[in-house]
Amino acid sequence: MKGGANWGALGGYILRKALLAVTALTVIGFATTALAQAAGPAAQRVLVTKIEVNSPESSTDQFQTVFREQVAASLAKCSPGTYPTTLQVVVTKYFRANPSFNDTMAPGSVLQADVRLVDAADGKVLTTHKVRSASAGWTNTNYQFATLADVEAQMARDFGAKLCSQVFTARK
Repeated sequence: MKGGANWGALGGYILRKALLAVTALTVIGFATTALAQAAGPAAQRVLVTKIEVNSPESSTDQFQTVFREQVAASLAKCSPGTYPTTLQVVVTKYFRANPSFNDTMAPGSVLQADVRLVDAADGKVLTTHKVRSASAGWTNTNYQFATLADVEAQMARDFGAKLCSQVFTARK
C-alpha cells in the first residue's frame, strides 16, 4: 500500500511538471508565431538598396567594400522584395582571426552589430535587430596565401547568412 501511495505522489509530480512544460511551450509557440506573422511578411517584401556600415577600429581599409559586397550577395538570395530600404549596420564587436593560423590554433572571428532596416524614402526605422556571427576560425588549407581581407570576406559572408536567417526568414 505504501509503495502505491509513493508512486501516486511521484506520478502526480511528474504529471504537474509535464503539464507546466507543455503550457510553457504553448505560450512560447504562440508568441513566436505572432512575431513571425507580424514581422515575417513585411521583412520578405523589402529590397535593400543601400548598405551603410561603420569600419571597426582594427579592420582593413577594404572592410566596408568587402562587407557591402558579401552582405549584398546574401541579401539578394533572401530579400527579393520591391520596397526600397537601407540597411544600417553599426559594428559593436569585431575580432578577426589571424589568417596565418588554422581553426585548431587560434580562436575564430566574431562580428556583432546592431542592425536597422530603414525606409529609403522617409528614413523611418522599420525594424532593429542585434546580429552576431562567429566562425570557427580560418579554415583555408592554403592559409599562407590568405590576406586579412579574405578573413573579413569570410566574416561578412557569415554575417550575411546570419542576417538572412534572423531577419528575412519567416518561421512557420
